[in-house]
Amino acid sequence: MNRSENSTRFRLAARRLTSVHSRLLCLTTALCLAMCAPLLAHDEPHKEIERLSREIEWSTMDAELYLARGGLHRMEGHWEEALADFDRAAQLDPLNSTIDFHRGRLYLEAGAPQAARENLDRFLAVHPTHVQGLMTRARTLRQLGQPLLAASDYTQALTQTADPGPVLFLERADALAAAGDEYLDAAIDGLDEGIALLGPVVLLQSKAVDLEVRARRYGSALGRIDQILSTMPRKERWLTRRGEVLERVGLIDEARASYAEALAAIERLPRRLRETPATQELAAELINRLEADPAERQESDQQPSPLNKAPHGAGRVGK
Repeated sequence: MNRSENSTRFRLAARRLTSVHSRLLCLTTALCLAMCAPLLAHDEPHKEIERLSREIEWSTMDAELYLARGGLHRMEGHWEEALADFDRAAQLDPLNSTIDFHRGRLYLEAGAPQAARENLDRFLAVHPTHVQGLMTRARTLRQLGQPLLAASDYTQALTQTADPGPVLFLERADALAAAGDEYLDAAIDGLDEGIALLGPVVLLQSKAVDLEVRARRYGSALGRIDQILSTMPRKERWLTRRGEVLERVGLIDEARASYAEALAAIERLPRRLRETPATQELAAELINRLEADPAERQESDQQPSPLNKAPHGAGRVGK
């Protein structure tokens, strides 16, 4: 074998090794971004960007490297650099439809929701069950003032998620509530759907209380608050919330009793908890409420009490 053949084989082997190395790097980067994103935020991601830039110098035609670096630029808020990397990746791999998702998420975070939607529409046309794509487009649609379409995307994402967390249910409820008071029942139904699946998660119950109050379902709101109070070791904030709801329906004596109970709960706390700024602020607010002249709440007194309304039932929210 002559020197020329040896040289040719060496170059081919080097190219194969570079390609394998690049693919392994992409897999490692993807895993890092998916599992260690919170750590990267505190671990100088610009160093990772610099490392990927050096890799790109050796593998200038590897689209995955540009996608990985673009993702890091996006996490750092470097919008132009991220978009340039995504555009370069699209040039190198025009059949990679996931680039539209990366662009869409970037545009949403950069404050350009219309451009975000255009890219996410293209992506979801190819990947209609992609959960992150559906969630990202739902958030985009909310920014564009289309909450019902957003709620539909949230519902579709939920149908594709085997183990959803509370965030999807919360965001869908917010979208429906933003569509107008006529959709409050659907929003509450959706939260109850999440509670039935995940259990009495306080985040979901708290949002449901807010929407029950907005819908003037005060009896249901108080029922939820009582459920929360039965499970919470610290009760002062929920006793305060209970008093606020009672006050809204004109039950001033019951409201004052709930405020007094909340203040007593604060006084029973250990000193280190009792003297935190947040707790001290709540205590001062409770004292002000208890010392206020009931006549000043005449408007609440005049509001009819719908406490005998039947509690709101759970139900599913369709598209």
